[in-house]
Amino acid sequence: MGFLTPLYIAGLTAIALPLVFHLIRRTPRGQTPFSSLMFLTPSPPRITRRSRLDNLLLLLLRALALALLAIAFARPFFREAAQFSLDSSQGQRVAILVDASASMRRGDLWRQAQEEVAAILEELKPTDRVALFAFDRDVRTLMDFDDQTEIDPWRRASLAARRLRETSPSWAATDVGGALAIVADRLDALDQGQATESELRRRLVLVSDLQQGARLDALQAYQWPDGVELEVETLTPVDPTNAGVHLAGGVVEEAPDSPASGGRLHRVRVVNNEDAVAEQFQLLWLDAEGGPVGDATSLYVPPGQSRVTTVERPEDSRDLRLTLRGDAHPFDNTVYFAPPLQEEITVVYLGADPTDDPQGVLYYLQRAFPDGPQREVEVVTPQSHEPLQSPGAAPPKLVVIAQPLDEMRSAEVRRYVERGGRALIVATDVETAASAAPLFAPQTLTVEEAAPADYALLGEIDFTHPLLAPFADPRYSDFTKIHFWKHRRVKFAENRGDEEAADVRVLVRFDNRDLALMESRLGDGRAYLLATSWRPEDSQLA
Repeated sequence: MGFLTPLYIAGLTAIALPLVFHLIRRTPRGQTPFSSLMFLTPSPPRITRRSRLDNLLLLLLRALALALLAIAFARPFFREAAQFSLDSSQGQRVAILVDASASMRRGDLWRQAQEEVAAILEELKPTDRVALFAFDRDVRTLMDFDDQTEIDPWRRASLAARRLRETSPSWAATDVGGALAIVADRLDALDQGQATESELRRRLVLVSDLQQGARLDALQAYQWPDGVELEVETLTPVDPTNAGVHLAGGVVEEAPDSPASGGRLHRVRVVNNEDAVAEQFQLLWLDAEGGPVGDATSLYVPPGQSRVTTVERPEDSRDLRLTLRGDAHPFDNTVYFAPPLQEEITVVYLGADPTDDPQGVLYYLQRAFPDGPQREVEVVTPQSHEPLQSPGAAPPKLVVIAQPLDEMRSAEVRRYVERGGRALIVATDVETAASAAPLFAPQTLTVEEAAPADYALLGEIDFTHPLLAPFADPRYSDFTKIHFWKHRRVKFAENRGDEEAADVRVLVRFDNRDLALMESRLGDGRAYLLATSWRPEDSQLA
């Protein structure tokens, strides 16, 4: 039991007043008439102490009345353990969104963010529910609202601080608009459908340096939910100077005064922050070990402005990077240049026509794979006794077959396809198409020479297949100008239709419904059968 105003308990001392009044000395009451006393000397009456209490019931009633008054003014109450659930309480909902993009690497911004989050958590009550998010291009959940049932409210601040320490700013850009929209929707969906006596307060606290260049376009078409309050805690670095270097168009031209090996001119943009205190910067090339390569290029960039310049990249086989000097925050001061890796691709051609014969298949096949900066394609023509793959070499990307295969070569091609390879059978004649039967097993192929009246055209084309999907655009899907003078009519076993063939897919048909291109799934690879060829005597496909 307790008292809200315990000082009134002192009023219990008033109980002593009735007792005192009963025990004090008092003058006898009443007078007795007598003859003249003028000749007598007056003498005061003798006062005696009362040794007993009269009217005990009256005394007790008076004392009880005073005690009840004192206790009533003291407002007593009984102490009981409060039993309630945090989930059903009417506390506020707080979502803390912390910027963890590359700009937060500047100076002590990340430490300021941790201190700001700790201060926000310190102000919350045990009945409040809180969630912690970090964002750059994407949003990461560090502590969700659903965790509140498993977390002691008194341990909430320490747990959130620990999870924030376990993360760190990334090197990604800042998408403030997208992050705000995602977390605001999360807050808006919280507690929906639950009956509450009053509307819950929902707060979204953004902790960010609001670096210039942060994306906000996601908010342009976003309708902010009702009842979600946005609070922005802006962090400021000690040194506000922040300049960054970016590529602005890549290679522009060959450097006119470069040596024979030749460097290249790159167009770059240097952007300086509007509240910067530095204006003079330098651009310097560094090698993979961090050593300077060549001379530095000086650049003047006033605060809040940008400058575009060209720098000559030294011809060097090592990895190079262009670094901006003179900035207090180096997180966005480097552009990396890695030497391009050229992929070496091998295409195996099995055919008898020479490479310089414009009437053959190989002549056009070699010209279909031009070399580029990212790949180098080599078309090899092994002899009949040579394997498809040289010992120690990577397997070929494609095997093109334009002649009949013997039993040994057919088994080798089948093993190659089953291991994930790709084979294209070009039906230059009936025998070549028939030799592809092992790649379409267990189906039985029958092949015969077709005799179109004039020419055939491509009719049905399956543009949903990945091989033909690049031609699905109406600009490229018209094949009606390609004439096919000759083709081979390919059929499966008579007791099974074309469409019912297991693991066989028809990709293209001629306008007379003959099969033009089909695919067979064999193991991890694919085999394709073209019922014609791109030789000029067969078609205009080349």
